[in-house]
Amino acid sequence: MTHPHPAGLGLRASNRALHGPARPGDKLRRQKSDMLMRRYHVSHLDPLTNECSDQVKIAPAIPAFELAFAAMARGTLLAGPQGPVAIEDLRPGMWLETADKGACQVQWIGMMTFVPHLHHHGDSIEALLRITADSFGVGRPMPDLLLGPGARLVRERPGMEGPARLPIAEQADGESVLRIVPPAPVALYHVGFAEPHILCANGLEIESFQPARDQHEGLDAEMMALYRRLFPHVRDWDDPAASRRVPARDDREWLESA
Repeated sequence: MTHPHPAGLGLRASNRALHGPARPGDKLRRQKSDMLMRRYHVSHLDPLTNECSDQVKIAPAIPAFELAFAAMARGTLLAGPQGPVAIEDLRPGMWLETADKGACQVQWIGMMTFVPHLHHHGDSIEALLRITADSFGVGRPMPDLLLGPGARLVRERPGMEGPARLPIAEQADGESVLRIVPPAPVALYHVGFAEPHILCANGLEIESFQPARDQHEGLDAEMMALYRRLFPHVRDWDDPAASRRVPARDDREWLESA
């Protein structure tokens, strides 16, 4: 099977590869067989050998899958115990400083490629988000921070309990958070730990990746099985401690009034 461009888009799912032999008259299976696919690069720490494993997975190019990988762009600097680490240089097994629990070991890194001006049915990414330097205070961020729509920014809410945690796309205001379409393909990444944590990216707090029902609740059993294979670092999908916090209504109400 050939891949027409770096993102791996343009691939069509095959009934045999994803769902077994097609059954005549099964409309849902025919729809799945026409689904556009892409490459997802997955690196994770093997719990048995404690070694890093790298894989390339072919999976649907739909929001539930894409948003799990499209958080931070190449060049993002993450805080590490020995200093900043570029996200493209990060490997599972390395340690990062988190805002909530200090140094934690990276278990999973996902990567996909955003190709601008290549829109297709179901694609969740039409643009990236650039946060300009010092928009949220001195050095927050520094320098500019380029994010994908899968990133969730953590922001303190003065006078309210707990921080707001909202997708960066909901915070685009045309001034401090800008929607941009880059001129060339951009590698997008996300980082996962054994449990949810808050990363420091260019001086701003970004949530690590963990599954949440608001992202994958629409998937059927077959698609959910495919989805889970992309995240081998998640050991118990039913454990509330392993799932990230779903944005609450008061988060969004605070953002609208801020």
